[in-house]
Amino acid sequence: GVLVMGVQPNSAAARSGLRSTQVDSFGNLTLGDILVALDGKEIKNNDDLFKILDNYDVGATVTLTVLRKKRKLNLKIKLQEVSGG
Repeated sequence: GVLVMGVQPNSAAARSGLRSTQVDSFGNLTLGDILVALDGKEIKNNDDLFKILDNYDVGATVTLTVLRKKRKLNLKIKLQEVSGG
């Protein structure tokens, strides 16, 4: 799977409920969601994720399967263009 390190505020990912890795004021790390599948296609690493995404257009709605605290969740997300930066 692919660990979510960050989620842009007000993005489609944020609106879908995707959770990013967080560090609290004491330096404690809370891991974010781990992406394990997109529309049922297994994600083992970043290469898998990008190869799968290449088959979709911006604006497509997909089901992202994530692992969160040992539970699998399915999140619906509308794909959007990545902003530069």
